[in-house]
Amino acid sequence: MSIIYQTNKKTGITYAYSSDAYWDKKKQQSRAKRTLLGKLDPVTKEIIPTRAYKRRISAEAAAAPSPGPVPMTKVQRSFFGASYLFDQIGKNTGVEADLKICFPESYKKILSLAYYLILEENNSLSRFSHWQKLHIHPVGCDIPSQRSSELFQSIEEKDRMAFFEKQGKRRIEKEYWAFDITTISSYSDTLKQVKNGKNKENDRLPQINLALLFGEESGLPFYYRKLPGNISDVKTVKQLMHEFDVMGYKKVSVILDRGFYSKSNIDALYKNHQKFVIGVKLGLKYVKEVLDQERDNLRLWSNLQTQFGAYGICRTIDWEYEQDRPYKGDIIKENRRAYLLLYYNPDKAAKDQADMNDYLTSLYNDLKDGNHRDYCAKDYTKYFEITETPKRGRKITPREDVMLEEAKNYGYFALLSNEVKDPFEALSLYRSKDIVEKAFGNLKERLNFRRMQVSSELSLNGKLFVEFIALIYLSYVKKKMQNAKLFESWTMQGLLDELDTIELFEAPGLGRVLGEVTKKQVEIYKALEVEPPSL
Repeated sequence: MSIIYQTNKKTGITYAYSSDAYWDKKKQQSRAKRTLLGKLDPVTKEIIPTRAYKRRISAEAAAAPSPGPVPMTKVQRSFFGASYLFDQIGKNTGVEADLKICFPESYKKILSLAYYLILEENNSLSRFSHWQKLHIHPVGCDIPSQRSSELFQSIEEKDRMAFFEKQGKRRIEKEYWAFDITTISSYSDTLKQVKNGKNKENDRLPQINLALLFGEESGLPFYYRKLPGNISDVKTVKQLMHEFDVMGYKKVSVILDRGFYSKSNIDALYKNHQKFVIGVKLGLKYVKEVLDQERDNLRLWSNLQTQFGAYGICRTIDWEYEQDRPYKGDIIKENRRAYLLLYYNPDKAAKDQADMNDYLTSLYNDLKDGNHRDYCAKDYTKYFEITETPKRGRKITPREDVMLEEAKNYGYFALLSNEVKDPFEALSLYRSKDIVEKAFGNLKERLNFRRMQVSSELSLNGKLFVEFIALIYLSYVKKKMQNAKLFESWTMQGLLDELDTIELFEAPGLGRVLGEVTKKQVEIYKALEVEPPSL
C-alpha cells in the first residue's frame, strides 16, 4: 500500500488516499484501488481522518480482538533473564519505541531475531526455531527461515532512515560522533555492490564496505550505510554530510580517521558548519612545517601528560578554505581558523622503529632471494639502491638518507580540529573512535557477519538492519560493563549466560511465576542500570 496526495484546486485542501495495486483480469492490466484516508494538516503534515474513514476504522476495531495480555493456553517453563534485560534496554534507549513507529507490523520479529543473534554467539539463523522454544522473546513464536527472509525483504529504506533520524535525535547534542568504515567479504556474484577493493583484513575476496556512526559519549551506534567494495574512505565524507542534512542533523561534531582526510573534505566540513577532529599525515606540507619548528619544544616535560603517556601541543593555523560556486561562476577563498595538534609518544617511537626494521628486513630478503611482491614495488627502490655488474653480480645498498628521514618521525602523530584546542581533550576524543573498530569486531565475530550469507540485495539490506539493532543492544551492555568495571570478573558471554538462567513458569489459570533471582544476578542488573525483574 502507498499513500497518494491530491489537492482540490477550488478549496486548496490536500487529501490523502491509500492506493492498493491489483491485477484486472478482464482488462489484462495493473489497476489501483484508492481509499480516502483524510485531509493533510498544512502545518503539522499529519493526516486528519475523515468521518467515513473513522467509521470504517471503528468497525474494524470492534471486529478485532480486544487488546491486553494474550491468554495462556499451555504450560511452559522458559528462560527469561537475558530477554528481560534486553526489553529494559529497548525502553531505556528508545529503540523499541522507535522500531514500533517505523515498523509497526514487524518490530517484534526484528527484536526477537536481534535477541537471538546476541545470545547465540556465532550461530546461524537456522537455529532460531530451537532457541525460541526455550526462551521468552518479543514475538513469542517461531520465525522459520522463509519468514525471516520475507522479513528482511520487507524492511524498506525510508523506514530505516526514519529510524536513524529518531535515534540520532535521542543522542546527546554536544557529543562527538565517531565515523569509520570496515569491509565485509562475500562469495556472491549476484550482489551489485560486492566489488574488489582494498580489504582491511587482507582478505582477497570481493567485498562491500560498511560505514558506522557511533556516539562518543553514549557508546551507541545510530546510523550505518552500505557502500560498494571499491569505494575508498576519503570519498564517503561528502555523502555523509548530505545524509546528515536529510535526517535533520545540524552542526554535527564528528571524529574521523586520517583515511578520510582530503582538502575537499575539510572544506566540506567547514561549509556545513560541522565541528571535527581528524587524523592527518605528517607528510602534509603545513604539518611538516609546524612540526619542524616545534619538534624540540614538543618533548619538554611541561607538555607531558602521563595519563596518555604522550607529549602534546596545539598551534593555531590558517586553513585555506575554498568553496566552488558554479551558480555564480566563482570560487570563494578565505582563511578559516584551525588547530593543529602535535604529539610525541616514546612507546610509539619504539614500536615504529621495530615495525620499520621488520619491514626493511623483509624487503631486503625479497631483493636478495628474488621474490618480489607487487604491492611493495615502490618501496624496494625507495629504501634500497640495486646495482648489477657482470663481475660482482647484484649489490643491494640501503638508502640511509631516506631511512634517516623516516626515523625523524618515529613516535610523532598529528590531529586537526576546528573546535578543540586542548591537545589531550582532542586525543581523548580521537581515541574514542576505537568503539567503532571494536563494534566492527562484535558485528563480525559475535553476530556472525564476517561473510554475507544472503543471495539478494533486499535480503542483505534487511539482515544488515537486524544485525545493526543487535549491535545497539550489545554496545549498551558493553558500555555499562566498562563503566561498572564488570569486565574484571565477567566476560560478556558469561554475564549474559548468568542472567539467562532465570526462568519464567507459565500455566493456564495460574498465571506467570518468576524463578529464583540470586543476589549475584540482582547486582548485575543494578550495575547495568536495569531494575531487577519482579512479577
